[in-house]
Amino acid sequence: MTGKSPEERMALDSQSAIMSGLFEGSGYSYIEPDILQPADVFLDRSGEDIRQRTYVFTDPAGNELCLRPDLTVPSCRYHLDHAAVATDPAKYCYVGPAFRFQRGGASRLHPREFEQVGIENFGARDRERAEAETLSLAIDAVETAGLEDYSVQV
Repeated sequence: MTGKSPEERMALDSQSAIMSGLFEGSGYSYIEPDILQPADVFLDRSGEDIRQRTYVFTDPAGNELCLRPDLTVPSCRYHLDHAAVATDPAKYCYVGPAFRFQRGGASRLHPREFEQVGIENFGARDRERAEAETLSLAIDAVETAGLEDYSVQV
């Protein structure tokens, strides 16, 4: 796979803008978590599948880093770094690239680099309601962006 055509990029940008606009209109603040992350956060806490597919390297200072394999953990790290108190309520949305090694090589179905759009809701007093809101908003966003072939796993 050698990147995206101008048409593919325009379609992705349009879909991402629609979804992030819906999220921001629903009270979620747009954040941009760092692409480079401390590797231990992913290697120690992620499932075996993600661990085996994470791009890990050592920087010149000897720190073990990785290209983020998703944006959920970086969003959590962002919240911990920016919230006055870790349990403070906060709603974030994001759009950005994530990276995962593909054993058989990259394909359209399993790219090494992919765009992830998402929302996180931290510190909500009513967790069940927050989960329902998150799921409902995610489905609304996907459908509003015109994506038809999707599945939801809970």
